[in-house]
Amino acid sequence: MSGLWGLDAIVGATGSIFAASGDSCAYCWDVEKNEIKMVLKGHSDYLHCIVARNSHNQVITGSEDGTARIWDCRTGKCIQIIDPQKDKKLKELYPYVSCIALDASESWLACGSGRSLSVWNLPASECVSGITTSAATQDVSFDDNQVSSLTYIKFQVVLMFPVSVQRELQLSFL
Repeated sequence: MSGLWGLDAIVGATGSIFAASGDSCAYCWDVEKNEIKMVLKGHSDYLHCIVARNSHNQVITGSEDGTARIWDCRTGKCIQIIDPQKDKKLKELYPYVSCIALDASESWLACGSGRSLSVWNLPASECVSGITTSAATQDVSFDDNQVSSLTYIKFQVVLMFPVSVQRELQLSFL
C-alpha cells in the first residue's frame, strides 16, 4: 500500500478491518491472518472517511474526488456512487467529501463537504436535504432525531440540526 495519507479504520460485519487511505483505495484486512484480503478501487483521489453499513454488509467511503461510494464487502465492487456536487439542492458545495455518518437504521447518510451538509435517503438513492454551514464541516453524526455537525472556525463548535425521519428527512437550524 503506497501513498498512505491517513487511516480511518472500522470493523465490518465480517470481523475484518476496513481502512480508508491516501492512495484513493480502501483496504480490507483479515485480522486473523494479518494480511490484506481486498482492495476497494474506484475513487480518483485520497479518502477522508469510511463507515460500515453492517446491515447490508457494505462500507461507504468519502473522498477528495467529491464522491461517496458504497461498496459490497463480499465482492469488493462499488455498487453506488453518491455525488453531492451533482445535486441541485446543494447551493454552495466544495469538491470533496470530508466526513460521512449513518443513522441507526443505516438508511440515512449524512455527508459533510466543506461548508455543506447533505442528508441522503439510501434506499431511494436521493438527497433529501442540504444546508450550508457557517464553517467547514469536520465531522457529522446522527443522534436519535438530529444530525450533529462539528465545524471549525478558530475552535471546535458543535452545531445540532434536528431531523424528522418520517416521509423525508429534513435539516434546519435550531
